Amino acid sequence: MIQVFTCREFKKVNAFLLHNENKKAILFDTGYLVYKDIIKFVEENNIKITDIFITHGHFAHFYGVNEICKSQDNPNVFIGKDDLLNLFDCVKNTSYFFEGVGEYILQPIKNLKVISKDTKIEVNGYNLEIYGKKIHTDGSMIVSIPEKKFIFVGDFIFKDESYLMEDLMNIDHKLEKNAKDIFKWFINSFDKNFSVFPGHYEYGFKIRDILEKEEGKLLIKFINKVN
Repeated sequence: MIQVFTCREFKKVNAFLLHNENKKAILFDTGYLVYKDIIKFVEENNIKITDIFITHGHFAHFYGVNEICKSQDNPNVFIGKDDLLNLFDCVKNTSYFFEGVGEYILQPIKNLKVISKDTKIEVNGYNLEIYGKKIHTDGSMIVSIPEKKFIFVGDFIFKDESYLMEDLMNIDHKLEKNAKDIFKWFINSFDKNFSVFPGHYEYGFKIRDILEKEEGKLLIKFINKVN
């Protein structure tokens, strides 16, 4: 079962808690201020968070990790190698630039795991496929769970009023080809019935929705245009 927590006070940032019948859970991001709701939910339902995946190193996606780790007896915390320093640098994680957030950094994490290459791991009976993709930050991760047809994409793709690949239309020319290649990889690598769980806004839409809806077709046309 997947439980969704969304912080309405800040860009509708999402956190996703995937828990099984054995009361063990995987957490994908922390959803900024709703980390408190996550702690309350797992404590009230006797659920144990064993692993936390931080999709990328912007503060809203790992805010409250220290508190969650303390309440859950230090679960494993995964972060992409190139975003590791973001956890401890308020400029890199962008918290410095947001009024009311302040200079947010984490305290040392006991079971911090750094992902340096694409890998597959088993967690709580689920087979996770982890991909490092330099699209939103250098250390951004995309995590898929094939048997559930779930894919957690961080800030790679959003859906609010339309489908977006983050900043694609305004991306630096040097990164444009990389962005297009990643999008092509995404739509060609996964079953079109995978449910997509982004870091913000709506969630649970299918990859096929991106391909079939008019705004998705326009995006693909942009992706495939001649440079």
